Amino acid sequence: MSNKAPNPQGGKINSLQAAIDLVATGQPAFCLHQAWGIGVIRAYDEATKRLTVDFPEQNKKAHAMDAAFFLGKIEVINPNGVVAKAYADTSKAEIANQVANDPAGIVKALLAEYPTGECTSYALEANLDRIYFASLPAGKDRATSFKAWWTKARAALRKDRAILVPERKGGLYALLEAPKDLGEDLFAQYESAPNFERKLVLLEELADSASAETRSAATAANLDKVSADLAKEIKKLETARKRDNLPAILGGIWNRDKFFRSAVENVETVSPTASEIIALCTESDLAFVALNIPHTTEKIRSLLDLVRAHHGDNWAERAFDLLRNRDIGGTKSGSAKLVSESIAYLCDQELAAAVASRFAQWLETRELRAPVIIWVIKNRDSKKYADIVGRLINPSLLGAILSSIDTESLESNSTARIPLANAAMLAAEMSTDSGYMLTWATVIYNDLITPCLRKPLAPKQQLLLTRLLVLAIAIFLLFYGLWYELPGNAWDYLAVTGNIYLASVFTLLVAGLYWPRGNATGAGAALILGAIGPLAFLILGRTYPIAPEVAGASSFGLAALGMIVGSLLTPAPSTQ
Repeated sequence: MSNKAPNPQGGKINSLQAAIDLVATGQPAFCLHQAWGIGVIRAYDEATKRLTVDFPEQNKKAHAMDAAFFLGKIEVINPNGVVAKAYADTSKAEIANQVANDPAGIVKALLAEYPTGECTSYALEANLDRIYFASLPAGKDRATSFKAWWTKARAALRKDRAILVPERKGGLYALLEAPKDLGEDLFAQYESAPNFERKLVLLEELADSASAETRSAATAANLDKVSADLAKEIKKLETARKRDNLPAILGGIWNRDKFFRSAVENVETVSPTASEIIALCTESDLAFVALNIPHTTEKIRSLLDLVRAHHGDNWAERAFDLLRNRDIGGTKSGSAKLVSESIAYLCDQELAAAVASRFAQWLETRELRAPVIIWVIKNRDSKKYADIVGRLINPSLLGAILSSIDTESLESNSTARIPLANAAMLAAEMSTDSGYMLTWATVIYNDLITPCLRKPLAPKQQLLLTRLLVLAIAIFLLFYGLWYELPGNAWDYLAVTGNIYLASVFTLLVAGLYWPRGNATGAGAALILGAIGPLAFLILGRTYPIAPEVAGASSFGLAALGMIVGSLLTPAPSTQ
């Protein structure tokens, strides 16, 4: 049936003379250039027959154009249309607000400008792109930003009963009369839907709508039609890959039961039933279904109820198999909700002791999956799950975390595994930094401060001074890490700074082993001169271009020079 609404506006003003007359009254007129986009006509010079036009999309202002150029080449558009209003000084703020908050209203207004109240998706998107550009803040990428906005707007359009949204690119958008009965309207769309996927979307919409608005469609006859469609899809599972469509069909059965429950008694027993889907599932199929249904408390618990009813005394094993399944940590949609609800369900069935025992066993055998580990970490202070988590907080848990972080988890965008990588890297960073800071503080105290003291400090004073040195080093590293800008890439920085130590120590080691003439003065000079090259790179590298290889090589040369000159200018070391 057709419920297209009649067009309330009709034709549009599109003559050049009308635009000139409008400009003469001090108001802007609007046009569309095929290459430059929307133009705002600001003025007209009768003597030269020229119009002054702004082209915002090209950032062209006060562009002079002959009136003759408009004929057949530039379209004058309706000054009262939505596109023109988006660029008019007096109405652009209003349209920008509507773009942000009421995309369906914008689409309705655009469709109303067409004589038939309908247009192709290409024409509609082109006009919406121009309208969106008028409200786009400076510096934003037009294509990317519009794509994100249109994705959200299209979802809003599908919920608006006064707009017909095409199923395919290039189809027609059309204004519809407001439906007198939402249930009949949605079910009429369900019956005419081009594919099963669209039918499932409309069935979910029926299930989520208020029963008072859709009660008229909840009849036994319509229940038979929906059940027949679901049975037909289940029949296809015999020849297609079974697991691919199992979650969608199960979701369809749930929505069917929810929608028809108010009108049909014992709808859950109408074939096909949700239990029939569970009967088709192997262990891997069940995990696939669990990972691909909506992760809400209602849906997860409904699935576990089905597993419990179908598998009898072995249902808990199926639930544990789900928590141990390898795929549970690799889903892009995440599985934290699935894990938490499954554990809560098992505990509600008085199986908390079994959960604790099984998790402890998996921890020892390294079978504790990443989402379960994350659940353990999040609930480490939980009183409700203390008996489960208490047995797992031990050194073996760190091994399980590291075991769960593999190449796939580091490259994946999964929200289930990346937190483990972040936690492990943070822990490794903290342990490394703490060791370094303590070592540096101890070296400074023992080798620099202690020789300068007349008498050693008391143990408490030593401890206090070491802690103060650790704090000072930490503060220095904080500010150094936040504000120091590397003069080149990080690898060059590490290589050059490493030469401060390496060049001097290498020179001292070689001279001490093979040059009897070397002495302490030469060693000191080697240490000082060897640091000049790297320090110059770090301090002056941002102002003067110093190649990192030059800075690194110079540290070796200067260290050797310091060792030789310093040793030769001072007395030779005693041989006695």
